[in-house]
Amino acid sequence: MIRTAARLIEATSLVVCGLLIAATMIIGALDVVLGLGFNHYIAGKVELSEVMIAAATFLALPGVTWHATHIRVDIVSQNFRGWFWVFGDVLVIVVALATCAF
Repeated sequence: MIRTAARLIEATSLVVCGLLIAATMIIGALDVVLGLGFNHYIAGKVELSEVMIAAATFLALPGVTWHATHIRVDIVSQNFRGWFWVFGDVLVIVVALATCAF
């Protein structure tokens, strides 16, 4: 039952994340069209886009952490072996938790 609830929460947060990103793209496109075509820009578009991208980032972070699908830089991480790889995973989790806390 807890797994089902966790999957529902994860799916809901990812859907909302996708909707926020889509809304950001639509607002950006509308701002360009309205600005160039009618010389009427959307007031507060930059701030609105910033808030929506920040919300999308924080909504996606729990699912990415849960599935351990963080982006890694292969130039550095391809040489990690054994305990150092585990140390890297723990470091990623700590940084993600610290980011969410602050």
